[in-house]
Amino acid sequence: MKLFILIFFYIATISCKTEIKNSNNIEENIAQKNKQTGKGNVFFDFDEIDFYNIDFEEGRAIELIRNREKSNIDKLKYEIILGETPENIGDTAFLKQIKDVGFVYKKIESDKFKSINKVFVEKNISDDYAFACAPVYRDILIFKRKGEIIGIAKICFSCQQNIIIGTKANTLNFGHNGDYGTLRRILYN
Repeated sequence: MKLFILIFFYIATISCKTEIKNSNNIEENIAQKNKQTGKGNVFFDFDEIDFYNIDFEEGRAIELIRNREKSNIDKLKYEIILGETPENIGDTAFLKQIKDVGFVYKKIESDKFKSINKVFVEKNISDDYAFACAPVYRDILIFKRKGEIIGIAKICFSCQQNIIIGTKANTLNFGHNGDYGTLRRILYN
């Protein structure tokens, strides 16, 4: 069984093909319009963003799977980079050891907040797509309001996939219209 999982993960990681599917009536799902962005509701009402990034090659994913039982740090690294951690907004224990795993911390400057809000906003898109590869989450944004964590976004730029928690907004169309590229430029420039 473990061999099957490893083979599947390896194939999924290197295949990374795009599937396109039409989705009808997305327009009906976005009820309120945010005047600031001209789109739907922004995901988070924040005043601070912490950014964590790790330099991790996709080809090392199988190594990460094999080593996940060696130590607590290896297990945590696996759960953050390949898994579902955090699972909910209250699941923040991983942040205490995120630097031990190899993530590097950076504070996002407030002059970038407006641009980030244009990415993290509900979108009215009629075509939906998804990449058929296994995501490797190397970038994590922690959204805060008055020092309290209100949202978390894990991003895989190579597969254009995400895990976004802590918002009531519709995140279905996150990343459309070149948003992954825009977000990458904001974070790395």
